[in-house]
Amino acid sequence: MASETVETLGFSPVLIRFSGLFLAVYAGLRYIEAKRSPINTIPAVGYSGVLTSYITAIQWLWKAGDLIKEGYSRYPGQPFRVATLSRWIVLLSGKQHIDDIRKAPDDVLSFIEATEETTHSKYIFGQRFFDEPFHIATVRSPITRNLISRFDDIRDEIVESFTDYIPPTKDWTPIPAYDTLMHIVCRTSNRYFVGLPLCREPGYRSLNETFTVNLIVRARITNCFPKFLRHFVASYLTTSRRDVAKALHYLGPILEARIAQAKLPESEKGERPNDLISWLIENSTKVHELDARDLALRILAINFAAIHTSTMSMTHALYDLVSHPEYIEEMREEAEAMIEEHGWTKAAMQKMRKIDSFLRESQRFSGLGSMVMTRKTLKDWTLSDGTHLPADSFIAIASDAMHKDESLFPDASSFKGFRFSEMRDGEGELDSIKHQMVSLDFDLIVFGHGRHACPGRFFAVNEIKAMFAHILLEYDVQLENGSLERPPNTHFEAATIPSPRAKTGSHNVSIQVKCRVPGSPNNDGSSTMKPHYVAFPVLVTPQIVFYLSTVTLLVLGYLSFRKSPLDAIPTVGHSWFITSYLTALRWTRHGDEILQEGYNKYAGRPFKVATMSRWVVILSGKKLLDDMKTTPDEVISLRRAVVETMHIEYTLGRKADEDSYHNMTIRSPLTRQMMNKFDEIRDEIVQSFAEYIPLAEDWVTVPAFATVIHIVCRINTRYFIGLPLCRNAGYRLLIEGFTYDVAISTRIINSVPSFMRPWLLDTCTEAKHRTVDDLVMRILNINFASLHTTSMATTQALFDLAIHPEYIMELRQEVEMAISELGWTKAAVQRMHKLDSFLKESQRLNNMGTSTPVPQSLKNPLLTTV
Repeated sequence: MASETVETLGFSPVLIRFSGLFLAVYAGLRYIEAKRSPINTIPAVGYSGVLTSYITAIQWLWKAGDLIKEGYSRYPGQPFRVATLSRWIVLLSGKQHIDDIRKAPDDVLSFIEATEETTHSKYIFGQRFFDEPFHIATVRSPITRNLISRFDDIRDEIVESFTDYIPPTKDWTPIPAYDTLMHIVCRTSNRYFVGLPLCREPGYRSLNETFTVNLIVRARITNCFPKFLRHFVASYLTTSRRDVAKALHYLGPILEARIAQAKLPESEKGERPNDLISWLIENSTKVHELDARDLALRILAINFAAIHTSTMSMTHALYDLVSHPEYIEEMREEAEAMIEEHGWTKAAMQKMRKIDSFLRESQRFSGLGSMVMTRKTLKDWTLSDGTHLPADSFIAIASDAMHKDESLFPDASSFKGFRFSEMRDGEGELDSIKHQMVSLDFDLIVFGHGRHACPGRFFAVNEIKAMFAHILLEYDVQLENGSLERPPNTHFEAATIPSPRAKTGSHNVSIQVKCRVPGSPNNDGSSTMKPHYVAFPVLVTPQIVFYLSTVTLLVLGYLSFRKSPLDAIPTVGHSWFITSYLTALRWTRHGDEILQEGYNKYAGRPFKVATMSRWVVILSGKKLLDDMKTTPDEVISLRRAVVETMHIEYTLGRKADEDSYHNMTIRSPLTRQMMNKFDEIRDEIVQSFAEYIPLAEDWVTVPAFATVIHIVCRINTRYFIGLPLCRNAGYRLLIEGFTYDVAISTRIINSVPSFMRPWLLDTCTEAKHRTVDDLVMRILNINFASLHTTSMATTQALFDLAIHPEYIMELRQEVEMAISELGWTKAAVQRMHKLDSFLKESQRLNNMGTSTPVPQSLKNPLLTTV
């Protein structure tokens, strides 16, 4: 009878018996391997047994933050490890550990390898993306350098985006915070990236937003699968070819013309637009091999970074604002004063110290995740505290646990919007710089540290501050139900996500807004913007679920039983081969709690946490960070960590992995041009906000994250590509969609074992040289990078602002003063110390994840002895 039932369901009894036998053999091999691992010497948080560690690994899925905090508390200053479904993660903390990572060469600790393995980005971006990362140089230099000259574009798109997505009304209007902010971030970013009219094209915006979300989700899903299956899953789930095709629909003619111009003799080239496309081409080391597809992938990648992080940060900040309205008036006065003095300029942004502080505090309170600076050891490596890590270990800094450490931040569990502006007021001007939102700090690690610190942070911070100042000056904000209780964050693995839904528990996270400006156009009544949701088709049948589950269990047993040197590192959560998956599942929703647990338990010591795809070693403290910092890249590779976690080869294509010249574009011209292009940024901010959040005397509800991502997308595109493309609705939809796609694809690919990825990748046929497709893909990549992070950060900050209105007035005053003195310039933004502090606090409290991506160990590094 049982056999008939099985056959009726489509399952072969022979197959089941064979699977059981295979599972037993696999489990035996896995047990032997796990028992011999050198990592066993590192204390574990949660279960550490070959089988029981999977309990912790499952817990990691939704309680990663708790596990890390447990490890941080239990092993203060020491490394500890936490089991995930795919690996042990060694968590570090403190200045020394940060310095360890920062000093480590890329051939020892790899950021790229860690990222690729956790996001499976090589399946998205391709190998060339990593081999020629000129887009990073573009973000680091021209994107930053042109902020001043293009700030008017950013400001204009902010105004237009807010007007479009939050139409002016006389009554309170509810908007879905996250979705609205994502739209605004996407439009604003792409106003800077690709300009008008493309940044306002709905299809282009949708592409970039979807690409951003999908990349993250796919990475998360893929990481839930054993390593040998990830190649198959990542290849199956990636939509990079479709996304590039969509991007080329909008960018192709532009890229083809620019590439042709770049290949002309110098005397015949003429003037080129001051946008992301030009900067990418300028930073490419092989101009003769440029193709549109490669550039489009990099534009999508940059959009992913810009949209994801900025939207998250802005949403966190907005939630903090509405829950702390006591800050509103001071920030508003500051913004008014700075803008009156400097206009809407980058200089005004720089002088908004209270706004800067509020946003920095928002970052501290709700950062992007529970861990940062993820690295993979490419060689055996030893930390400065003497902790030995074998090659192929994953380490990270338990950032969120550090951000909530009372010894580092007094009253750390409380949101203090002006925490950092007060620190700056008590120090000299030079010393106070370290408390700016954009600054790198050993205690507040939002943007990472060292040579792999976020290259686009200058653009993102100025964009977020400009949008935040615009909200302060043009709108009143509050939670739809009038509550001052901050909407709860959502946790998946180590990521910290501002609630994107209309309702979460008792919290309605729609934000009500209304125009502050007398005489502004009003609508009769109110309008509501509903949140944007991404739907995914059912991809599997019951038979496929059974077969996949059987194979997954077999491989998980084998991998878990393998002897791993990470066993020496303490584990947060379960560490046994099966029970560790409980921690891995907990990680998906409570990653920050897991990291905090590890951070508390193993303070200053590495600890590891189980995720669905790997063990992540969390580091904290100066000594361990110093170990990572001083370790060569051939031992711990940032690049390989990025490649392996984001699966760039699948999500952005092989060439984006092999030739990541767009990274050079981000690192150099993208940063270098910020001052020159700050007027454009400001202009796009103004236009974007006016479009997405129209001025109204009454409260108007807007979806925070969705609106922020639209605005960020437009501002980024305005800076990257310029007008009119940045305002092209289709182009904006493209960038936002691509950002979603890459984000989701990365998570899905992480659920597929690595041995299956090449099988799918072999089906991908890409040109040997760069074409228009390549250029389009790289633009999409850059849009992805800028849109994802900026939208997230902006949304977080916006939420923080909404729940902390007490900061608004001071922030507003600072913004006004900075803009009054310096105009809407990069210099003004740098003056907005309180705004910077507020945003940084929002990052601290609402991290995108509990840890920052750090390099992957390629060899067996050894940590220093505490």
